[in-house]
Amino acid sequence: MRSAAIIVLVAAGYFAVVAPTLTWTDFSSGSENLNVATAMEIRRTGRWLVPTLQDRPRIAKPPLAAWITAALVPQSVLDALSAGDSTGCAAAYRRLMWHARWPAVVAACLTIVAAGALGWACGGGRLGVLVAVICGGNYAFLRFMRWATTDVHLTLWTTAANVFIALALLHRRRWAGWTGAGLAIALGFMSKGPVVLAQTAAPAAVFALWAWRLQRRGEARSSASTQSQRPAQKMQFVPVLVACAIFLALALPWFTAVAARFDAWQLWFREVTRAGATDLPPDNPFSYLSIFPLMLPWTVFFAGGLWMAAAAMWQRSPAAQRELAGNPNAIADSPDGRGLVFAFVFLVVPVLIMSLFRDRNERYLLPMIAPASVLAARALLDGAAQAASGSALARWGLALHWAIVAGAALALPIAGATRLTGEPWLSPAAAGALAATGAAALAAGIALSRGRPVAGVLCVTAIVMAMAQAVFLRGYANSDRGRSELRPLAELIRARCPGAVLFNYTPGRRGPLELPIYLNRTMYVLENPADLRPSTRPGVIVVAQHYRDGMPPVPADWRHLGQVQGRRHVWHAFCVPATGP
Repeated sequence: MRSAAIIVLVAAGYFAVVAPTLTWTDFSSGSENLNVATAMEIRRTGRWLVPTLQDRPRIAKPPLAAWITAALVPQSVLDALSAGDSTGCAAAYRRLMWHARWPAVVAACLTIVAAGALGWACGGGRLGVLVAVICGGNYAFLRFMRWATTDVHLTLWTTAANVFIALALLHRRRWAGWTGAGLAIALGFMSKGPVVLAQTAAPAAVFALWAWRLQRRGEARSSASTQSQRPAQKMQFVPVLVACAIFLALALPWFTAVAARFDAWQLWFREVTRAGATDLPPDNPFSYLSIFPLMLPWTVFFAGGLWMAAAAMWQRSPAAQRELAGNPNAIADSPDGRGLVFAFVFLVVPVLIMSLFRDRNERYLLPMIAPASVLAARALLDGAAQAASGSALARWGLALHWAIVAGAALALPIAGATRLTGEPWLSPAAAGALAATGAAALAAGIALSRGRPVAGVLCVTAIVMAMAQAVFLRGYANSDRGRSELRPLAELIRARCPGAVLFNYTPGRRGPLELPIYLNRTMYVLENPADLRPSTRPGVIVVAQHYRDGMPPVPADWRHLGQVQGRRHVWHAFCVPATGP
């Protein structure tokens, strides 16, 4: 119970650190804008079963994340965005940022709790606490788990499913484990589709095969196999079948309903394989090696955990050989135990499968952060013990970790006060105060580490990462990527044409999603100016002039309202007067 309470406190601390920063940045991330724009269009149109985006069915991804976001944004916020008052709209922007993002942060907190539970399942309560701290305090988690994206919800359900699978495979609690896994995998499937199977079912099958081979070897050595064990082994498949039934009952109805109304199979095939889904070239096949910098500042321990798990999996260490020969069905708490192999398999197998597809985005690694944190936590415990015993390699590993933490505590505030990254993020006084606080935390942590090395590393690293994420977010919010390049154009359209119908005329390209968010209006796709029909309301047509391709031809009677400079486009707004009766 004590470990569980600490894990919950860690999750609450993550919320306390991240929640105040949710309104610092505009809606400028493409993946977040997709979800938020879809959720707002659900509220405007009432189309919950088959959501639309730009008045077209949004069926490429299942809608669970959009449903959650749409359900939790108050109607008063949407009404304020639709009003013409610029002052009220500015306040509504901030409220929308909060209400769209706080569910994602709650999902992140629940993921931390689930990661702690995974650590407990793999090695006990102490390991669970370490895993919770490492999971919530790494660069990837602090960077990506704050946005209202489908990846955040997928990460939660994937981690929860892996906890239940660990209960089934490591602790022999098959009914609770497999039924819970079936439910969580179904919710993950409704968040982002079949990728959840590569992150849960596929590694479960690999680990089960490895454990079966381990058991067969042990039985062959100890001659412990008996005929009476075979019926019990057959009954193990019944909970798995029940889990499959739960999954099918929850995950398939929406896809079945959509397939009955739309020709969706080819679209889903493209979304899964990414073949033809985008005109961008394939990403680097080794892109997912970015998990090493994404695990900062815990990269040293993460690398050590990978090495230990690989040695345990192939029984290359003396401890693993002793476990195999002595009790093949035991759950070892040592670094060579099955829990470590479980985390290794649930990290490596999904990464290998995902590497076979052309799109390899860093945020796709989020569901693997929990098993990666298990590996890092196990290596931290082992490294601290070995360092106390005089191991030079373990001491060098701890020293390197402290060097990384010192860089985040001291170098990042100093860089934020200079022009190394463009405009300064911080004033010299603020940078000095943060650097001094970081130096004091480092000194206290090093002193604490002399008697309690694990506690010193955990506490100081968590404090430094909390400071670092605030510094980074402040700088990101003031950068071009942290600000919406189309928000000024939205404010211009609201002021000049408050009741106009919004169109996007950019042949072959999807319209910008920031405008439907900031204006709370549906943006209709206009493939050809001749398709513009008479209307009793004026129209605003947004046109993207690509720096390379130039602007598509526009009719002479379109009145130019204004333009804004973007990173890759010049965005123009044209007005067409009402032409209907």
